[in-house]
Amino acid sequence: MAYYGFDRSVYPTDAVMTAWRSQTPFKFCGFYLGPTATGQHSDNSWMTKRSFLKNLNWGFLVLYLGRQLNQTKTADLARSDAQDASNLAAQAGFPKGTIIYLDVEQGGLLPSDFITYITTWCAALSNAGTYLPGIYCSYSQTADQIKAALTVNTQFYVYHIGLASPSCSNPFPDPNSAPAPSTSGVSYAVAWQYTQNCSFTAAGYTLTSLGVKTQMET
Repeated sequence: MAYYGFDRSVYPTDAVMTAWRSQTPFKFCGFYLGPTATGQHSDNSWMTKRSFLKNLNWGFLVLYLGRQLNQTKTADLARSDAQDASNLAAQAGFPKGTIIYLDVEQGGLLPSDFITYITTWCAALSNAGTYLPGIYCSYSQTADQIKAALTVNTQFYVYHIGLASPSCSNPFPDPNSAPAPSTSGVSYAVAWQYTQNCSFTAAGYTLTSLGVKTQMET
């Protein structure tokens, strides 16, 4: 069964999260680890909120913004970034076995240094034995390229905008039944973002810069 969720890089406030859990179809949220050693996410507003959100029965999709196309990427940096992700997840209170998704923003075919960085990051996180690796990336070509290069079991969370919902004004194709991530264009995906930069109002609160997504129960 799939569930609706959203992400926003800055924490929305306790009041929003309390109201939206009971008055919207959203059941999980993207949880941004930070500040990251990669310099890609300097905000730490989510970091103390896990316990509060868990008590409201929110689920989580944990995100680590890795090094991107215009940055130097080496195997050594990948290993140190994997340790950084693990340290931040532990600091936020996530238990052993939680999936941490490495956020890869670049679409299309990736250069070899990027692939080396991604695969080394995943292997380092997996081999450390505390957390499990995941990848957030563009659907189809990018996901397939990364998957073919991986040496450890890794979950995929993909973005394919507009396929499930025609616009941000209607982010829930069916409020009672979220579309399966396997229908995103990537059959092996366990999570799928299908809108971005949305403005959404519910329970008297409006948030901007939202991505709406669906995730399989884990």
